[in-house]
Amino acid sequence: MSRNRLLPLLALLLAACPGLDEDGEESPPTEEHEEDFHWPETEGNTDPGIPGWMGRTRISTTAGCWSDTDGVTPGVAGCHTLHSSEDACGTCDDTVLERIGEACYTFTHRTAEGETHEKRMLVETNPGAELCHNHAGGVGHPDVFDCELFCLGSAEPETGTPYSGGSCEVVLDDNCPGGPQESAACVCVL
Repeated sequence: MSRNRLLPLLALLLAACPGLDEDGEESPPTEEHEEDFHWPETEGNTDPGIPGWMGRTRISTTAGCWSDTDGVTPGVAGCHTLHSSEDACGTCDDTVLERIGEACYTFTHRTAEGETHEKRMLVETNPGAELCHNHAGGVGHPDVFDCELFCLGSAEPETGTPYSGGSCEVVLDDNCPGGPQESAACVCVL
């Protein structure tokens, strides 16, 4: 399996985002979706105060009411689910219409000097756990984390021992409504 594969943003993104080929491999975005998966931006976005936060990116999704299983928690694999709602996304019902997992994605950034930098980072769905929210116009704005920086700024919860590093890894989310879902998380090492 290719390391640069945008693994979990599910069939939803494979269908909705022409920036991926039929195998889920990254390919140049089409004109219609050239804004998808741009280098994360911090301007106009609220920093959640979590190490490694790089900003937010933009993805094409199905318009409607979504909820997230883990909120903004880079060390936990999460699942984003589309629901119907009878109160304009104030409350999501229990029916899951679509699901996407979080993902590892290699972002490319070009500097003003023309240099190109690539970084594999975690695409972390948001806003908070179980918050019903609208993806108006079929656009989501997930947070993006540099997992190496996240891990270097974090510690093992039981012992308080600082992590020595980590990376974005594909993992299974067993808590996704409707059954296990391929997802991703920052996996830290001591």
